[in-house]
Amino acid sequence: MATLPNKTALLNQIANLLPLALDPAYATRAATNDLYEVVNFCLVVQAAEDAKGNITFKDGDDNAVTSLCFSTQPHNISRGPYTHALIEFENKLPLEAHLGIYVSPQSVVDPMECDVCVVHKSEAEFFRNNANRTVKNRGKRKGPDGLKLLIAVECKYWKNDLNSAKAYECIGRFASLSAKHRHIVAATPSKSAGRKILERLKCYVWQPELLPTNIPAMIRFRGLLSQEFIDYQAESRNNQP
Repeated sequence: MATLPNKTALLNQIANLLPLALDPAYATRAATNDLYEVVNFCLVVQAAEDAKGNITFKDGDDNAVTSLCFSTQPHNISRGPYTHALIEFENKLPLEAHLGIYVSPQSVVDPMECDVCVVHKSEAEFFRNNANRTVKNRGKRKGPDGLKLLIAVECKYWKNDLNSAKAYECIGRFASLSAKHRHIVAATPSKSAGRKILERLKCYVWQPELLPTNIPAMIRFRGLLSQEFIDYQAESRNNQP
């Protein structure tokens, strides 16, 4: 069993990662697993900046914000106070980074929570203005289509290593999600889980021992995310009209 930072320690550890201060009300409500998702949200944003992206933090009403406000419960994209990061690259379709939203997997009807994701702005904007979308042969969708996700991150802030049941649950969830890049991050080594995940999914999905105090792991994952943003910019089909 690993010894993980408590809430106070984790807040102190992530202070240097935060692009803005956490909203005090959110910081009070948030549990350690919520803050672990914030760690990964920050890494995504930093990686986009590394790839020469322009970042603006906004709420659901398109207002620039001065502090980061998130929900401690999974939620649908909507107007209102919750923060997302607008990511803009020159001559490319804009993206948004979100924390804890529901998305629509390809093969199932029910929405699926995505701890941290990067989605096309046009897709996010549609669901801020509409409750659902009817997709032929797939029914009504209440969240962004998995095909419109550039990056999806599943976060596991557990003291125990991921057991087989949890590893296979992660594999099944991600197999149904059509995001271009998928990552499962864990605070522990979970070597047996890592083997299972790599066997079923692909290289770079598994990111173990990711903690603010483990600088090499943070650098490794941030660099991988940055490369994914660089690849996005190289894809000509994403050119702005």
